[in-house]
Amino acid sequence: MTWNLNQLERELEAAGVEVRGLGTAHDPPRLITWNEKGELIDLPPEAQPVIEAHVPQETPSPDEQLDAAIAAATTLAELKAALRGESGLARVAGRMVER
Repeated sequence: MTWNLNQLERELEAAGVEVRGLGTAHDPPRLITWNEKGELIDLPPEAQPVIEAHVPQETPSPDEQLDAAIAAATTLAELKAALRGESGLARVAGRMVER
């Protein structure tokens, strides 16, 4: 199974499932999070429907993010901000979204 951990963490938060970051364990393969003591723990059962519905989106590379910000710039100030890496836009799955 492949997951986009950043995306999945946002989806879990939107569903009201509290996690302290996400990671993976390999024996057996599974998603993990951490408790308040920093110990690795499995995700709570209420995370399962969110995980099953998760469709990982490809994370754009820095070059793709720059290209998208330049393409979205409509003013000279926005273009300068994009070239300085200060744009809040990124291209995800072929469309522009706020980062």
